[in-house]
Amino acid sequence: MYKRQITGNAVFGNGTTDRITGVGTLSVSGNTTIHTDAITTSGTQTYGDATSDAIVIGTATTLTTSDDQITFKGTVNSEGSETNNLTLVVGTSEVEFDATVGGGRTLGAIAITGALDLDAVITAATSLSVSTTSNLGASVTTADTQTYTGAVTLSADVALTTTNDQFSFGSTVQSDGTARDLTLAPGSGNIVISNTIGGSADLDVLTINTTGTASFTAVNAAGVVITQSGGSSFSGALAVTTVTLTDTADAASVTFNGNATITTLNTAGQAYNVVFNGASNTITNAVTFSNTGFVTLGNGSSDSITFTAGVTAEAPSSVNVAGSVKASNTATITLGDSGTGISVTANATIGDTSTCLLYTSDAADE
Repeated sequence: MYKRQITGNAVFGNGTTDRITGVGTLSVSGNTTIHTDAITTSGTQTYGDATSDAIVIGTATTLTTSDDQITFKGTVNSEGSETNNLTLVVGTSEVEFDATVGGGRTLGAIAITGALDLDAVITAATSLSVSTTSNLGASVTTADTQTYTGAVTLSADVALTTTNDQFSFGSTVQSDGTARDLTLAPGSGNIVISNTIGGSADLDVLTINTTGTASFTAVNAAGVVITQSGGSSFSGALAVTTVTLTDTADAASVTFNGNATITTLNTAGQAYNVVFNGASNTITNAVTFSNTGFVTLGNGSSDSITFTAGVTAEAPSSVNVAGSVKASNTATITLGDSGTGISVTANATIGDTSTCLLYTSDAADE
């Protein structure tokens, strides 16, 4: 194997069946155009030495190393009006992008066998898949799916966007030690995250914006904002400073099935439902439910929800209660009005030692 170091620009191949093999390490200091079906090296591959350099993918190509890094220091685009796939195989190593990907011309599917170190935005690609870990230091926009099989670390505020297609995360999503924002915007696509968000390093704000459904397990963050969804569910523990529900499709639900610990809960006046089914829930600051769908506080007699500074639920279409609904001694629990009925769905205790106002067909009883 030999080292190939090119000072200046390079064009590899002139046909879709061309291949480069038998190279140790490969580096190009200037612009690079790749017209080969494959480039295989036993060592690293480096394209460009500055973000102003251009790497053009002239055909669907596969770049492979033997567990060594591939680095794109310049911009990466398809050639002309084409949309060419880029497959990168680095084994136990990583692929690093230092400049914008797809900013000049959309790439096709970017498929990485190995890890991803993203230091610049992917503005246009058909799809992205990463087989191991991802360090996201910039945002990603694709037409189709984004699949992150390994753990994801956010090293900047990141927005992930698709055109009506799904995100899939196979492991944890967390910040790098500084709390980072994560925005998930898949159009009408669904969001499925089966592992903890936040984990050992909490996020700052998680923003959900989809007309599809969103499914999460545990979330640790300073804030959760649902600007739009076709229904959202949190099956595990939620430990969040501020939850803001701006909108969800009419008659769809935002459901907290795990224990929720929230400092501030904000709800906008839209026709979605809010459901707390966790065994033990605490909301510190006073809550006013402004949504006009129903509100459910518990789904079993052993469930408990404490509104430390009180709660008012007069805007919802109905309030379903099961288990214990409590507030502090000086706070008030106000449930129901002439347009908001109350249904007790299991043995329930409402009020404890706090003031409780419940609407009946005759009046509000204290």
